[in-house]
Amino acid sequence: MKRTAIFSFAMLAMALATTVVPATASTSGFDFAQCGANPNGYGVAQTQSSGCGAASYSNSAPFTQTIGSGATAVSLTATAYVTTTDSSAVGTPLESGNNATVGQYTGNGLGICSIGDSGYSTTNPNGCSQPSHQTDDSGEYEFLLLTFSAPVNINSIALANFGGNSNNESTNLNELGFTYWTNPSSESQIIAGGTTVLCGTGGASACPTAEGNGNGIGAANGDNGSWITGFGSNGQATLSSVTSILIASDLAESDDYFKVQGISAARASATPEPATFGLVGLALVGFGIYRRGRKSNS
Repeated sequence: MKRTAIFSFAMLAMALATTVVPATASTSGFDFAQCGANPNGYGVAQTQSSGCGAASYSNSAPFTQTIGSGATAVSLTATAYVTTTDSSAVGTPLESGNNATVGQYTGNGLGICSIGDSGYSTTNPNGCSQPSHQTDDSGEYEFLLLTFSAPVNINSIALANFGGNSNNESTNLNELGFTYWTNPSSESQIIAGGTTVLCGTGGASACPTAEGNGNGIGAANGDNGSWITGFGSNGQATLSSVTSILIASDLAESDDYFKVQGISAARASATPEPATFGLVGLALVGFGIYRRGRKSNS
């Protein structure tokens, strides 16, 4: 009976040792400056919904993109939101649908066209003119929600300015600051707890010195118009186990304009944690005791 109990304990420990926890997989990412590529700007195979190259995505037919394949694949859906008033205060309502639509241009990335933008209409919701086809906080505040099919760890974001802005474009390239929320509890209104990252401050990479050139993500294509930075107050942090992220222009400013060129992310993969190895050790000890007991009775 004693040997049977030891054997049962060892089997239980081995079973528990197979339990895994999320951890970082190899780095890859979603390249919004390309339609579909193998590899994309992050070195991974990528596919997406049709219509790339013209700003033809809307919330009735949302933008979707998939990286990887099989069990390691992760899909992303992009949805646009806009404030109902010219306010960035917590509690300000957000609208979606035809009031705010996602558009993509090859080489440039994702932007938002929303009600109040020049050129916008309900019959042509992605028809807004420069620079309003970008995510901006000129007038109404625009928000881009990225939702993932599986938890991911996000390393960095690539942003770039295209088409100038409502002020002197050459003096506003540094206005690429953004505010974000991970796994937001609501998209119906602006919520508290957003984190703002500014280029060239607190350890974040420097602001670009030129407008984006449309050649894709800067680090992969030599585009000095891109700003690639990590998340967090110092621009270097990694966001773990993210299922959705809401991104807006810096809510403390106005007249910020950018397109989101890409998100460097890795699927949260299943790998053993240190406690797992301890359980394996207990299982081996148990099996050893059981085997020694059997030998002594032979």
